Amino acid sequence: IFASRVRPPRNWRAVVFIPEHALSTKLARKLLPKKISREDAVFNIGRAALLVNAFAQADASQLDLATQDRLHQPYRARLVNGMDEMFDAARRAGAQGVALSGAGPTLIAFTETGGEEIARAFEKTARRLEIRGAARVVRLSARGASFRIV
Repeated sequence: IFASRVRPPRNWRAVVFIPEHALSTKLARKLLPKKISREDAVFNIGRAALLVNAFAQADASQLDLATQDRLHQPYRARLVNGMDEMFDAARRAGAQGVALSGAGPTLIAFTETGGEEIARAFEKTARRLEIRGAARVVRLSARGASFRIV
């Protein structure tokens, strides 16, 4: 295994919307096709490379294109109520890129601004769609997810 660290720009934030209901990863995996087209594989490889470049170059203008996906989001969207509406609301509020986080149902938006407006947009749209959950603005870290007990 080889790993390389890309330090995210210090001012960038992720805004996550975490619905109250859980989603079975096992179920979410079952929705994925057994085979994918070469076109979709090339599409996602290109987007993954662009995402790394966006972070490495601190170029948030690449994030909207870089967070596009053909391998899991289209299949899992039906399990994540309001996903497209939530994405649109986050973009209108200033998100430079949005995606389904992991298997879902958590959504993630990236921004080079504070992120509070995006969090409010996520929560307002969720209320309108009758989705219970909460949005949080979090710092990005090259070391991965961590938490502090306070």
